[in-house]
Amino acid sequence: MNSAIDLHMHSTASDGTLPVDDLMRLAASVGLKTLALTDHDTTAALDRAGEVGKALGLEVIPGIELSAEYSGKEVHVLGYFLEYQDQTFQQNLEKFRYNRYGRAEAIVKKLAGLGMPLDYKRVLEIAGDAAPQRPHIAEALKERGYVETVRQAFDRYISNDGPAYVHSEKVTTEQAIELIRSVGGLAVLAHPTYTPDMEAVVELAAKAGAAGIETFYGTYPEETVERILGLARKFDLVPTGGSDFHGRSDGGQLTSPGARFVPPETIDLLKQRLAR
Repeated sequence: MNSAIDLHMHSTASDGTLPVDDLMRLAASVGLKTLALTDHDTTAALDRAGEVGKALGLEVIPGIELSAEYSGKEVHVLGYFLEYQDQTFQQNLEKFRYNRYGRAEAIVKKLAGLGMPLDYKRVLEIAGDAAPQRPHIAEALKERGYVETVRQAFDRYISNDGPAYVHSEKVTTEQAIELIRSVGGLAVLAHPTYTPDMEAVVELAAKAGAAGIETFYGTYPEETVERILGLARKFDLVPTGGSDFHGRSDGGQLTSPGARFVPPETIDLLKQRLAR
């Protein structure tokens, strides 16, 4: 069942495969009415998304996905309804993106040590105008024939537990939430099962001022959704959701925007939080 709402999508401004114009047209073609563009550490495509979305009759919520950490493990935080032109906010994002270059180069060096040399310049070419990220490295591994799919590249080598993983210094979960709130946004804990000690992280996020928790996410089965709904009720968080669409057919994610049903009342609940 397709949804009219998708609050987690990526374009070529970060690690998606579709330019923002194409992404907006695809979203409209599959019946989306409200969406959030949530590129990693960048708002570069938001102006254009709003412009094209408006012409197509879409409500485009300015969003972002920030990488943070908890106990040394990665945690992602989504931000919605951002006043993203704020200069201090943009300076912080620029620092986050700069760190991605060093991390990508370090991962490439680790892969070479594992017998899979890659041309770092080729990784940058795949990334295009975006800061290089692990999906771009996965594409390079696939291109060289070291793996058959992007998912396989992550599973074997570059996942958080993989032999070529490189830790990078990140803000804390609380700092990521505060950064989003500093520009009038709502912070939402992304794909919470990917975090260490899920309930502890959810509680920490709620105390830090998060407004929601991503519940109707990607390929989550119903039992996982029910578990997260319980946490949403316990910590008074809005259950949100989205496809986490990147445009890859072999990346282990949904292959169409709106492919994950998100309840229509979600937007009203978020806007109520925004009005507080």
